[in-house]
Amino acid sequence: MVITESLKISFEVIKKRENIAYALIAGLGYMVLNMIAPIPILGAFLYSYLFPRLTAWFYRKVGININPNYNIAFKALLIPSIIGHIGIILAIMMFGISILYNILFGRATRVSFINIFDISLSAGLLFIAILIVATIVNILLLYTIYGSILGKVNQLKIEAGKSLHLFALTIVIGAISLVITILLSIIPFIGWILIIIFNLIIATYTHLALGTLANKI
Repeated sequence: MVITESLKISFEVIKKRENIAYALIAGLGYMVLNMIAPIPILGAFLYSYLFPRLTAWFYRKVGININPNYNIAFKALLIPSIIGHIGIILAIMMFGISILYNILFGRATRVSFINIFDISLSAGLLFIAILIVATIVNILLLYTIYGSILGKVNQLKIEAGKSLHLFALTIVIGAISLVITILLSIIPFIGWILIIIFNLIIATYTHLALGTLANKI
């Protein structure tokens, strides 16, 4: 099975002594990017610009021959990110306007509270709906993202079948990493340190495995 083969190949690459340091550095980079990504609008642009370059840097360091198309990767990452950020902004605006309206024109009554609650609930549901849309778009563009970093994709398009293969791979890795994280948490004193190191490496391993799979399908 191509997913299993990609997992094995990626493990053989990342376990090499000379590649572990690169994996940790890239893992730190991914952690920083994940912290930047939620910043409205600006975070989306920074993440979409820096993620392909960080991933390409790691691929090259472990000996993968690539010819990145950063422009396509940027667009494929930016589209779902902007959709998600629009959801955040709209939800915040709806909640903020409801509070401001009640401060200016309402009174601290039960009716005002109900209005704020209803609008807050609507804002939350709107955010969830847009987040689901953004997630689906991101999943459908997975192959375009990693294929463009590798140099296999030169145009922005959705390849649902290949992208779903990549998504299945993330689920497998996620399940495995969850089990390992639980086991590490049992270890006294140093368990949390091992979890941090493991999370840095597994983040890099995931992107390596996704690239490996994208190169095969």
